[in-house]
Amino acid sequence: MRRRGPSLRRRLAALGTATTLAAFVWTAFDAWHGEAATQAQNQRDKLTTLADMVALNVRSGVEFDGTDDVRSFLERVLRRTEVTAAAVHLASGQRFAVSGDVDALPADPGVVGLRGDHWVVTAPLPYNDARGEPALGRVVVAAPSAPYHAHMRSYLGRLVLADLAALLLLGLATRYLLGRLLRPLAALVETTDRIRRTEDWSLRAAAARDVETGALVEALNAMLAVIQERDARLAEHAGKLEQQVAERTRQLAQALASAEQATRAKSTFVANMSHEIRTPLNAILGMSELASETENTAEIREYLQVIRGAGNNLLGVLSDVLDLAKIESGRLELSPVPTDLEALMLDALRPLSSRIQSKDLELSFTIDPAVAPAYQVDDVRLRQVLTNVIGNAIKFTARGFVRVQASRIGGDDAAHELELTVEDSGVGIPKDRLEAVFSPFTQADSTITRRFAGTGLGLSITRHLVQLMGGTITADSTEGRGSTFRIRLRLPPCASPLPPLPTLPAGTGLVLVSRSPTLAASLRCIGERLALPLDVVTDAAATLPLAPGRYLLADERDPDADAGLAQLAPTGARGVRPVLLLTSFHDLPIAAARCHQHRFAGYVPKPVSARDLAVRLAALGDAAPAAPAPAADAATARRPLRILVAEDNAVNQKLIERILERDGHTVVLAGDGQQCCDAWARGGFDLVLMDMQMPAVSGLEAAVRIRRAESRTGQRIPIVALTANTTPEDRNACLHAGMDDVLSKPISVPRLRAALRHYAPPGTRTDAPPPSTPPQDTP
Repeated sequence: MRRRGPSLRRRLAALGTATTLAAFVWTAFDAWHGEAATQAQNQRDKLTTLADMVALNVRSGVEFDGTDDVRSFLERVLRRTEVTAAAVHLASGQRFAVSGDVDALPADPGVVGLRGDHWVVTAPLPYNDARGEPALGRVVVAAPSAPYHAHMRSYLGRLVLADLAALLLLGLATRYLLGRLLRPLAALVETTDRIRRTEDWSLRAAAARDVETGALVEALNAMLAVIQERDARLAEHAGKLEQQVAERTRQLAQALASAEQATRAKSTFVANMSHEIRTPLNAILGMSELASETENTAEIREYLQVIRGAGNNLLGVLSDVLDLAKIESGRLELSPVPTDLEALMLDALRPLSSRIQSKDLELSFTIDPAVAPAYQVDDVRLRQVLTNVIGNAIKFTARGFVRVQASRIGGDDAAHELELTVEDSGVGIPKDRLEAVFSPFTQADSTITRRFAGTGLGLSITRHLVQLMGGTITADSTEGRGSTFRIRLRLPPCASPLPPLPTLPAGTGLVLVSRSPTLAASLRCIGERLALPLDVVTDAAATLPLAPGRYLLADERDPDADAGLAQLAPTGARGVRPVLLLTSFHDLPIAAARCHQHRFAGYVPKPVSARDLAVRLAALGDAAPAAPAPAADAATARRPLRILVAEDNAVNQKLIERILERDGHTVVLAGDGQQCCDAWARGGFDLVLMDMQMPAVSGLEAAVRIRRAESRTGQRIPIVALTANTTPEDRNACLHAGMDDVLSKPISVPRLRAALRHYAPPGTRTDAPPPSTPPQDTP
């Protein structure tokens, strides 16, 4: 058993006595020290006053050399006061007169204070010496210190007696108070000991009269009540504990199953990615080998079409993986620009229309008239979002329709609340998988990949892009009946970067001949936006002849109606019928042939846009029978250019050279930046295509050198970057180095031709005189 220490009573008594004694000792010392200082100051003041009086009375005696008179005065002072000795010193330090006990005076008249048994003070003595000049002597007075010491001993004795009496009284009071305080504590200790031994939490301590002890008793009783209540709760929860453990076990099992499912999803993604990459690679390698073994031009063209399609598929897979990596690393940034919404939606829709060629599927889009013509938005990312969602709708819809609609659902003048809806009649998504389709590596079910291919990244990237734009994307679906995806964005309206729509003559109207309600709905929205009246008929035979100013819009899917259309719309003054065929992109040659045969005014590609229709209607007054679609891009008809290509990769050199030479341009190749600078210095080029990363001198450094050399001539040649680095930082680096534009690899032939059209010098070439030396990197 642990040995107990002194009782609380003894410890409190000892503590009180020690602290009180320390306080008394300190106060006594302080009082004694203060009294000593006061008495010493009084003694000094009294003797100083006496010394000043002596100095005043002996001045004349010192000036007239009356030593006896001064000594006599000093003796009288000693007889009438308690002074032991007094002396007068001249300015030279010589003692002029003295009286009393000479040993009590210090040898140095400047020494003052308590010296042994005497108090010594001095006072200045101003006088005029024998030459009449001012001098300063000193009066020294000594008095006994015995009275001072006697007073202090008496004061100390009184202090000790007073402290001892106070200490005795305090001890008695402490004993009484401790007894009164500790009795309730002893009872409290006894109660707690009983509770400890019996564990009976219903026991309570008796109330105490003292405030502090009473508060302690109340706190103990309250704690006992809390413990008693806690025991009751523990007893109540004991029955629920097993149920909670079972619930937690179930949750852990679900978490484990989710983790295993995520692992399986990523494993499936790796397998799908391998399949998605190897499939187009297999097509590219296999078709390349077959093309190299044949000389049949038509057969080679078919092989090349397969290779191009496989390459585009492979590029799409790689782009999805790179976008996901940027999103997960937080490096994906938006670059909002003024964007015409209708043109952007067409850019997303028309490349996808080739996918419906082998399907019984109708693709259409409508734009609410309340939607502004243009908005400030990242056009590349919004096009990517629409392409992903619409592409999925087309992929999972074998027959029926895919409808795209843009409508305004709210907002103010500063920002419009837009809803972009993509609705299809495809396979649909199970209700329990609607949210999962937005997760990376996930399809609606495990058979989707086998049936429709894909990596399972498109919708995940789409959701991240929409969220980055500050919007939301949701999905509704009924399995077997189709799905609807809704994208909501808040975008600020702005002026359209495209030219304004042409003004149509008053009285212009439209008559649509089609059995498609989807196409009719789309044309009605376009009619509202262009303020054109629209009549819809399902049978050309039941249509009255056209009134002046009205035009027929005929669905190209009914070629047997051409004769009836020709009767309804007679040729005009220029020999052209006011009939426009609405045709898909892959049927453009057929539509052109029909227009040429029946002298129709032309065709409008589907999906139909308000701009295309307005431009075509405005030009009908000058229209001629449509000719078959040209086989080559309009860029090939432009004046040939002399182009300097800086590219270190031999395959890319050959590819760019063949593309440009096929369009009639002259190409000069440079293997690095230094060769590019040397070739440019020789002059004669209209444009430079510059790779960003090259050995020796990079494309960035070469562009800087060319721009520095041009600053001395006042001329400027367009420089367009060709690079596989597609981040915003790389683009900014190219522009900062002085390049005019950036084209990404793999090279898009339409984009390359568009860049050549944009930067080609107008009219006859006026080459600037080249500098005498190649541009160098000078400081």
